Amino acid sequence: MDSLTEEGVAMIEIADKVSYSIKVSVRDVVKNFDVGECIRIVQGVHAGDAGQIIEIVPPKHALLLMDNTKSELKVFISNLRKKEDHDPSAAM
Repeated sequence: MDSLTEEGVAMIEIADKVSYSIKVSVRDVVKNFDVGECIRIVQGVHAGDAGQIIEIVPPKHALLLMDNTKSELKVFISNLRKKEDHDPSAAM
């Protein structure tokens, strides 16, 4: 999502052979993760912690293997974001 208006409309730019933007209602936007992706928790008791997705638990949870404790943790997908290369613990 590239931007969000006060009316709840998300602007998403699609980079394809020909780039274009689309408008989508925020309630129609969902996060999508795959098993094996490295993530960071952005909200809740474990905010800031990093891990790897080991299972998607429909309809809205993911099971993580946490980097710091090597334990499993079930979290809401809405509380996750992809861990970026420049994250402090991305090299761990």
